[in-house]
Amino acid sequence: MTEGTKKLLYEAYEYCETHGKSAQFTIQYMQDFADTELETVFDFLFEELEENIKRAGIAFEIGSDE
Repeated sequence: MTEGTKKLLYEAYEYCETHGKSAQFTIQYMQDFADTELETVFDFLFEELEENIKRAGIAFEIGSDE
């Protein structure tokens, strides 16, 4: 994913968060706004989630029951 794509995805995400859009709308809007594949949107969202978890200092592992 290029830095330009990341910037567009972040901009689209921020717009949707600011305007209280649904998850379904947000994902489609991000895909359309950045003119990218759905997988790229999910990769971006997963990276953002990981960064937020690290910043919060929360121990988290995919598939963990804890």
